[in-house]
Amino acid sequence: YLHRDLKTSNILVHNESGKVALCDFGLARKYQMPLKAMTQMVITLWYRPPELLFGETVYGPEVDMWSIGCIFGELVTKKAMLQGRGELDQIDKIFKLLGVPDDNSWPEFASLPNSRTFRWRSKEGSKLAKQFSVGSFSGGQSFLDSNGFDLLQRLLTMNPKKRISANEALNHSYFKDGVERKSPCFSF
Repeated sequence: YLHRDLKTSNILVHNESGKVALCDFGLARKYQMPLKAMTQMVITLWYRPPELLFGETVYGPEVDMWSIGCIFGELVTKKAMLQGRGELDQIDKIFKLLGVPDDNSWPEFASLPNSRTFRWRSKEGSKLAKQFSVGSFSGGQSFLDSNGFDLLQRLLTMNPKKRISANEALNHSYFKDGVERKSPCFSF
């Protein structure tokens, strides 16, 4: 199944056991091959992937993986990463953070229904690393080790065909190796 509305408010955590559960399956649809056209008007705006913002109607689990990337970033920064006030503002925020796609990074982008409606000036590429301190900790900064940053980058890959799958994410070194211990240890 595709959830199609993953966001922090749809994740429940049991206080005592720490068990995690998803809720609100109102937009969920069965995932089946061959893929069939579905509405792109799903997923809360701040967690919606660029392909849906540009009108894609044939999609799969990669839309949920983008949302998971937004959630992961939110857990680290303690605030929603991409707080657009509308679809155009959301696209602008994505492009300012990750850069404007080109034929090399996302060849199919130009064929999306709304990709030619507006033009974005080519920005200087991804600024994701500037938003997250990688490999070192200093007070007040959002911290991810190199494995965590790699996972975040792969979840927030604009090209849905290159975005990490759920299986790949579960087998990612971030979960296998654990968090690198480069942050200071304090004893009291």
